[in-house]
Amino acid sequence: MSDPNAAPDPIDKAYVEAEAVLHDDQARAARRARILAAVASEPAAAPVAAPPPRRPAWARGRWLVAASVAGLGVLLATHVYLPTDPGWPDHDGRGHAHGVLQ
Repeated sequence: MSDPNAAPDPIDKAYVEAEAVLHDDQARAARRARILAAVASEPAAAPVAAPPPRRPAWARGRWLVAASVAGLGVLLATHVYLPTDPGWPDHDGRGHAHGVLQ
């Protein structure tokens, strides 16, 4: 059981006050009038310029497409193109490796 001599709980007190404020129609109307007057007295904000129109995603990434195509071309060129044998023999015919005397 609760103690009748105990001080009232501050949360209970705040709850009762909040309910009283919410149900007080005159106070609510006064608060609403104050807020509307404050809003009406403030100068209107300057209109914000519209952002520039967005370009399609492919238009923003043209450099990426070009770099990808160039990279793919280099990759294919290094893997597909096999240089031909220059035709040089390993020895110069006299037993010397590339003309170096031993």
